[in-house]
Amino acid sequence: YCLHLFWSFLDSFCTNNVTKSSGADGIPGQILKYIAMTIVKPLIHIINNVFTSGVFPHSLKTTRVIPVYKKGDRQQVGNYRPISIASVFSGIIETCIATRISDYLDKLNLFSKTQHGFIKGKSTVSALFKSINDISESLDKKLYTMGIYFDISKAFDTINRELLLEKLETYGITGIGRQLIQSFLSRRSQFVEVTERKGNIVNAKFNSSTLKPTVGTPQGSTLAPLLFVIYVNDMDTAFEYTTATLCKYADDTSVIISGSGMDTVVDSANNAIRAMSDWCATNRLKLNEEKTGIVIYRNVHLHNTGTHAKIKSNGKDITVNTNQKFLGVTLNENLNWTVHTSELCGKLRRASYAVLCLRHKVQQTTLLTYYYAHIQSHLSYAITIWGNSPASSRILKIQKCIIRRICYSEPREHCRPLFKRLKIMTIHALYIYKCVLYVSLNRHEFVTNKEVNSGMQTRYADHLSVPHHATTLYAKSPKYMCIKLYNHLPRDIRKHSTHVHFKTASRDFFLNHPYYSVDEYLKA
Repeated sequence: YCLHLFWSFLDSFCTNNVTKSSGADGIPGQILKYIAMTIVKPLIHIINNVFTSGVFPHSLKTTRVIPVYKKGDRQQVGNYRPISIASVFSGIIETCIATRISDYLDKLNLFSKTQHGFIKGKSTVSALFKSINDISESLDKKLYTMGIYFDISKAFDTINRELLLEKLETYGITGIGRQLIQSFLSRRSQFVEVTERKGNIVNAKFNSSTLKPTVGTPQGSTLAPLLFVIYVNDMDTAFEYTTATLCKYADDTSVIISGSGMDTVVDSANNAIRAMSDWCATNRLKLNEEKTGIVIYRNVHLHNTGTHAKIKSNGKDITVNTNQKFLGVTLNENLNWTVHTSELCGKLRRASYAVLCLRHKVQQTTLLTYYYAHIQSHLSYAITIWGNSPASSRILKIQKCIIRRICYSEPREHCRPLFKRLKIMTIHALYIYKCVLYVSLNRHEFVTNKEVNSGMQTRYADHLSVPHHATTLYAKSPKYMCIKLYNHLPRDIRKHSTHVHFKTASRDFFLNHPYYSVDEYLKA
């Protein structure tokens, strides 16, 4: 890491470190973009020394913790979420370390294939996509199917540091590399800061005494998530002798189990939970049985008798749920997304009321900023997974109401021109756009007709191959819909060889075509 990083660091300073919050040193990230040219060379020199010496600066190891109220009784400590803020300079150095480690592990193909957290090219959406596709395929084969969603108590806070260092050595991170991680983890400290306010005015700040944690990865740290991913990388070995299909996003772990009979599935589930419990015990982590949930997915072709199944962990019953939150999406036993879309409608109605209150007090540009921050962000999250739900028509009605309010229009005014004028996609256009983008980013998961039938030269040779299926449930699955929607794209968009050009072309297309349903797009 030498001076060739000058401009990349400079760009990082000016674009990423815009937060007003500061660590224990009191330096906000926002100030870096004003002093970047002055400090970038000395900072690179410090980073080079960190890499060559294997010593992380001790002055950057103190973390400031701020309690943020969640809900409930304000007098109860458990109703506050601790937000940890590290020094912005620590974050920059950690990013360099994380990049090196991640590139090394990725190059040698050492990351678990089931891990989707904090790995290049993967995300919560790819984890959900894989999990839902596994469920849909099993149900399409008329198999009894169960999902187990594990919860590990305070996972990041309880990992054993010595065991982590041993695992790093197993993956070839030895010598100065191991020494640097050990230096980063050791002799750390943190304190809690409580602010006394009267309205928006800060009257006083109070700091607690300093605590020196000896376990876990540092909260608020840029490097901590990657270290945790490495810590759980060998979890797959625990399930080698089970029939479970594993899917992980950092500490969020699920397994999908299927079989020809419910008794077989229940036995496999008990084996999988036992394997997970044993792995956690070996790795000094604690499986939280009370928050671990099970969903038995329903198939209309099968007699579902598993709702009263007895599945245990360490003598405690694991709850069988009809709904289960996983990676920010509410799954239900019928995979119809009604619960998730109902929750989303509630958020959108509150946002719509906020727009109504704001529209005569602020400019339209401010309303659009609010829209992208508080509405579009909710609409777009994991829409590839749930966007084909029939309930999305309810979301479109609320979205049209919001658009009319942003445009100061009459309640029954035609909305298509308003969507085009504001350059906002309808919920259905956004869904299709995100689906085709997923295909473009993950072409390795899909094959064309030409690849399936070698030498095929028909007009559909470049179309993605559509999987055979037996149920309408599979025809609504994320993978099937992605293929179907991508194949219907105009050829001049599909022919783009780079993702950047494809993304630009498809974005322009869907901004100019405010579809009110998926069928409207497919019939166009």
